[in-house]
Amino acid sequence: MTTIQPFEKIFCAILIIVSVVLSTILLVETCTPQMKTFSYIGEQNRTLFFIWGVSTGAATFFNIRLLAKRLQFRNRIFDWILGFGCSMALVMVTVTGFEPLNYAVHMASAKIFGLIGGVCLLILMLIKFVKKNRIISMLYIIAMVSTFVILVVVTLQTGHYTAPSQLLLTNVFLAVMFCSNFLEK
Repeated sequence: MTTIQPFEKIFCAILIIVSVVLSTILLVETCTPQMKTFSYIGEQNRTLFFIWGVSTGAATFFNIRLLAKRLQFRNRIFDWILGFGCSMALVMVTVTGFEPLNYAVHMASAKIFGLIGGVCLLILMLIKFVKKNRIISMLYIIAMVSTFVILVVVTLQTGHYTAPSQLLLTNVFLAVMFCSNFLEK
């Protein structure tokens, strides 16, 4: 059994808090009706967007790794895929702009980051469902899936992702990681 050091837990908690606070500041301070997505917001405040993206990618990586360690799940392929997915957050915030190539790379990396992070978290929630607390795991899975459905519905109605729905999805996934890592035994 692998032991979890107190520093690991503190580091992971700080990353989640920084990510949630920065995403909220980005949305509240920068978002206008013309800037409907985080990509537009990132164009207006590149420094804060960069810090937010790096902290969100790091929070996702380290908290999913912490959860895997807590569940005693070890798989080298899972670790590599998770690392690749979370590194896409760095690409997402580095390559910005609305020139066709930059925008395509930015959007592809954002989608890869979200998809891989979400799938890795869902895999761990399913493992948790089988191994440990079924009721809480099911609530987490329902929260994640329903938030994703809300994002899809909003996207279909508006024709694009909106910054508030992006914020909701990101923060629900971070909240699931936080609760499963810090509020459960």
